[in-house]
Amino acid sequence: MQEIIPFEYEGRNVRVITDDAGEPWWVAADVCKVLGLDNPTKALLRLDDDEKSQVIDPATLNNIQGAQINNLLNIINEYGLYSLILTSRKPEAKAFKRWVTHEVLPTLRKTGSYSMPTTAAPTKRQRKKPVPLADQTSPLDEFLPRPYFKVIAGYQSALKGQKKLGKDALQASIAAAQITAQAFGVDVDRYLMLDLPKAAPTPTVVENAACPVDSEPVYRSARDLAALIPVTCSTGQPDAKKVNDALVKLGYARRRDDNVVYPREPAAEGLFQMRPVISENGQPINGKYFTVWDTDKILPILRRHFSRQTRQLQLIQ
Repeated sequence: MQEIIPFEYEGRNVRVITDDAGEPWWVAADVCKVLGLDNPTKALLRLDDDEKSQVIDPATLNNIQGAQINNLLNIINEYGLYSLILTSRKPEAKAFKRWVTHEVLPTLRKTGSYSMPTTAAPTKRQRKKPVPLADQTSPLDEFLPRPYFKVIAGYQSALKGQKKLGKDALQASIAAAQITAQAFGVDVDRYLMLDLPKAAPTPTVVENAACPVDSEPVYRSARDLAALIPVTCSTGQPDAKKVNDALVKLGYARRRDDNVVYPREPAAEGLFQMRPVISENGQPINGKYFTVWDTDKILPILRRHFSRQTRQLQLIQ
């Protein structure tokens, strides 16, 4: 590991260390403070082993009265950083992700140190000609087998075509993912999990164009989430029970004495909504509710959980 590069985000220190390959690693304690995660040790338990590491803090490499002090720093790589951002309940998490992807990563990969970008203001003609999504670049490109925005543009095009065929949102998204995977030869879920179309750095002509308004969160039931992951039962149908079991195991839900699964607060705060059960005559049934989950926030967490389970089974076999 190379020396620590100090950053400042809204008055807080965020330290970054680059390894010998130039890959940035964030000091986990600094990131957790920004994201409002009070227990960094607990937060790191959610990450895979290849997303976190430990290094000796260069500031403690001193020899005091013959005793060498080598305090360890917990550090996380880029994928670990995005995982922690998804677990934060603070609304500032999205702004922090934007700062990382728009300023820190592009500058680190160009200069190895942080400095505010100084670019000439685009002309009026340039502002009217945004770069097509498929031609944009992302700092994630060097980690992925195919350019990030090219795959996302292909998925969006396929999704639009499937919706024109009359499919509902869930069926269209599943079919679009399959089409894109065949066209590009990649794991589309990996790209969709990153969820960075609005946050990744783009050329100046796009940064100065009118920014689209963020859409409202999409909430889905455990069964719909099972279809998106996908997790199926022996009949090939989406298995809501496996999703609910995973939510309980991850600490986002609890199982009552009547075996009904409900969100566990504060862990699930901001991740769910409770909706009334509707009877056959279209009226809500008094006192009966079901849980729907914020797809953008909970789906990557569930996919990571089931992916980890699959890897563990493969190792056992």
